[in-house]
Amino acid sequence: MDFSEDLEDDGQRLSDSMLESRPSQESPRKPKTAYEKIRDTLLPILYESKTFNIFGIIYIVLVIGDGAFFFFMMVGWHLPYPESVSRWWLNLSIQVLCGLFSYPALINLPWLIAHTVHLSSPSSSPGVDFNGSPTLSIFFHLPPSARSKILTLKFINISTQWINQWSRIKYPTYESSNSYPGNVLCNVFFAASFIAGISGGIYQLLQEKDVRKDNDAAFEDGPLELIEKVRNMRKSGMTLNEIITEIQKT
Repeated sequence: MDFSEDLEDDGQRLSDSMLESRPSQESPRKPKTAYEKIRDTLLPILYESKTFNIFGIIYIVLVIGDGAFFFFMMVGWHLPYPESVSRWWLNLSIQVLCGLFSYPALINLPWLIAHTVHLSSPSSSPGVDFNGSPTLSIFFHLPPSARSKILTLKFINISTQWINQWSRIKYPTYESSNSYPGNVLCNVFFAASFIAGISGGIYQLLQEKDVRKDNDAAFEDGPLELIEKVRNMRKSGMTLNEIITEIQKT
């Protein structure tokens, strides 16, 4: 039995069903509104351009570097500085980390607004994009209820992060951020933002995994699928180089 042909047939059926739902040429689309023009121009620049990808790599390096520095300062893995100096560096590292976390809170806002508006429109059924056209972008294939939960968690993540950023500006020193009310504002909203962000990300991965399971040939593997594949390859006795080569083929 040729499984590759079955997968191709599944993908073809999904593509055909999308094409059938495409509006006919006899009923032309309405002219785009100013909001739609801005959205369709801004989102590709923010999330698909090479510049954005470069910033993303730099951002990850900075978060890992400053996060590690903050951890070392917090647990005392540093040179024997006077306590006042250690506290200054510890406070600086958390201030920088808070600013880094505010970057995605800003950059993800247009995405959040666009999908929130789209979810309230008649064209929000699974499988169609902002303009009502068939798409293979997997987020659009999630059920509206799932998208609503993800967007709610992302909204909580973004809004609490901005409150956290404000609290770090309001209470900028080690002493003020570790005494009432600075300690409450800085820590509570940091925790709320972190929990909402992690919860939203995990829930989205699980929902997208379910969509891929139902339409295996239509979408590329996500992180959970790749992890599962690597585990199965390791169990089968494949070496690390063989696993990397196999993943690169797909």
